[in-house]
Amino acid sequence: IAEVDLPAPPVPALPETFDSGCRDDLMSIDGEPLPVQIRGPMDVALAGEPLPLSVCDDTPVALDGGDHDIATAQGRDTGLDIDRVVLRSAAGGAASTAGDATLVAETADGESRSGPTVEVVDDGHDRARLRVTGATPEEPFWLVFGQSYNPGWTAQVDGDGLGAPSLVDGFANGWLVRPTATSFEVDVQFAPQQRVSAAIVLSALAALLCLALVVRRPRPVVAAPSSQAEPYSSVLAFRYDGALPARRTAVWTGVGVGLLGLFVAGPGVGLVAGTAAGIGARHETFRRYLLLASPLALGLAAAYVLYIQLRWSVQPSFDWPIEMRRPHPLGWLAVVLLVADVIVDRVWQSRRTDTD
Repeated sequence: IAEVDLPAPPVPALPETFDSGCRDDLMSIDGEPLPVQIRGPMDVALAGEPLPLSVCDDTPVALDGGDHDIATAQGRDTGLDIDRVVLRSAAGGAASTAGDATLVAETADGESRSGPTVEVVDDGHDRARLRVTGATPEEPFWLVFGQSYNPGWTAQVDGDGLGAPSLVDGFANGWLVRPTATSFEVDVQFAPQQRVSAAIVLSALAALLCLALVVRRPRPVVAAPSSQAEPYSSVLAFRYDGALPARRTAVWTGVGVGLLGLFVAGPGVGLVAGTAAGIGARHETFRRYLLLASPLALGLAAAYVLYIQLRWSVQPSFDWPIEMRRPHPLGWLAVVLLVADVIVDRVWQSRRTDTD
């Protein structure tokens, strides 16, 4: 069958212009619907190319100071997928009357002016040095750094920090600079890279230590009875082998593990891991709980990731690790608890050696 002809009214030809009409189910600001309209050539829409988005009746969007939540609907639910939203105001804060998305610096009278010239003097994987010329003293301007926005980026002018970056152009880092000279240099650095570099050095040292432990001659092990009679004492994985450490040693063990957790993951992880290590240094049978706590924390982290993914349908992108940042402390807790068990075990064994 090549063709079936049924009695029905003919399908009209598509219009030359696609017009969604004024719809309030596509965007919202602070939970309140924002009526918007999408209008453009029909052939562009059929080709899947972007179409312009504007507020209905060209009514300006008024936002007061502070944070605001701008959300767009899921394209699979509305049939229209909004990928980019541009909010722009003229000098002084009034609505801009420009008809395109080009960002133009304007004076209070609406006249365009050119900004300072920025030259990249040195560019590295985690830092850059910029030279700014042609600035007007005491006349602020926005310095935009074209790396994906991250609060870890810092900028300094002659040693003075410019504060936390602002999100610019939907992805970049920006700082409001109030120059005191016509030309100066700006040092931009990704501060978290320092911790990453330190972690790489520590990992290399740990690898060398492991190699040294492999090639060194092991010390003879002296069997010693367990310090406490326990139902599980015959299972080495559930007890610490050696003599009961002193109370002062247990306190310092807990403090040391707590500081380690604080350094790598924050105060919450440090408090939990330090408390567990201190208790383990005084109670032999607590090891079974310390061993189970690490995989339990890791399992909770995995379950939390699955919950976020199922609840919010996070799409694969460079922002996926950021969206999953809330389970990070649970993952770090699993690692620190595992390290705590090793440290407490060595404390018990050292007491055994001293006793012998």
